[in-house]
Amino acid sequence: MNTKSIICISTHFWNDFWFRKQHFMSRFAEQGYKILYVQPTHSMVRKYRKPELADNRFFIPTIKQHDENIILFSPPKLFPKPTEPVSSTASHKYISWLIGKTAKRLGMDKGLLWIYRPEYAVGVNQIPHSRLVFDLADDLAAYNESATRNSKHIADCTNQLTSTADLMVVTSPTLHKMYKEKAKKCVLVPNGFDEKLFDGKPKQIPEDLAEIPKPIAGFVGTLFSFLDYQLIFDTAKALPQVSFVFVGPVEQSGKEGVDLVAGLDNTYFLGSKKKETIPDYVSNFNVCINPFKVDNVSRAVSPLKVYEYLATGRPVLSTPMAGLEKEEAGRWVQFVEPTQFGHALSDLIKSDKVHEINADQIQAANAFSWASQFDTLLACVAELQ
Repeated sequence: MNTKSIICISTHFWNDFWFRKQHFMSRFAEQGYKILYVQPTHSMVRKYRKPELADNRFFIPTIKQHDENIILFSPPKLFPKPTEPVSSTASHKYISWLIGKTAKRLGMDKGLLWIYRPEYAVGVNQIPHSRLVFDLADDLAAYNESATRNSKHIADCTNQLTSTADLMVVTSPTLHKMYKEKAKKCVLVPNGFDEKLFDGKPKQIPEDLAEIPKPIAGFVGTLFSFLDYQLIFDTAKALPQVSFVFVGPVEQSGKEGVDLVAGLDNTYFLGSKKKETIPDYVSNFNVCINPFKVDNVSRAVSPLKVYEYLATGRPVLSTPMAGLEKEEAGRWVQFVEPTQFGHALSDLIKSDKVHEINADQIQAANAFSWASQFDTLLACVAELQ
């Protein structure tokens, strides 16, 4: 029986782009914890949006030993209509039972249960654990506001986990304000950046970026529906002397917006890149942009890309983000209303900032590294045990 173990129910596949789940669990593994990493799944009647990652089967899980301390558990596919509360509840109760059986067989039934996905609230009692940690990375109910029933179900599950968790972890001051009075203990641990990749040193410009005229206003990350594509289009059209570069995958929800922006001559979409090369791109942008829609999602989000931007010393321009503006990191970001975004970018392009690396900004960014955030988290876990 291993009490120094974590069952982590994640929202990302281990081999997908790395987010807080992989960064934190890999560091726990380095500390000697045994990790049962529960990966996402999808409807049995639809393909996953990244089929190269998904190894989910019908009714039975896929279990693989990733390394000495990490085991990957891919749940079976969800029942049809998985966003409907009844189907979601049935699927996640069944998967929770399978996780519980696996945990007992592996001797991992006395450790921490670490949940990122609220839907598993319905199956918590079927997964043996000593302490429950609920890590809420975004206002997930806001992601589903257009689907009223699903949004309410996510909100109900979130509230259930908030009240029962021994420790609640949130990523933004907005979420902390929302949940601190409801949780037994609620701590703020924002997202961060990989200090091994983003080391603050100058990087060689990638070949595909070198071919693009400067100055460059660049974005790195997933191109999804939460970006303000009309704002990007209007800004790029108003500043034809600026090249707008986007590095990252295009989700189906963002395809219409990307098609709109791609019609301009000064926009460039370079696709997904290996995580090891991302600093090479960001370091060679003149301005880093974060053009989110201003809504309930953005007010609570803790965008990884902004911490990565800051670690390069490049100027960062963002639409308003209520949570990020209250963080220490927000001091180094220029927040402007969408109506002023183009003007602010134009002023930045004309300034000396686009030719400089801000050493003070790089130094301040060290406090936002994943290593630093993990130290905070590790101290909280030590108190639990």
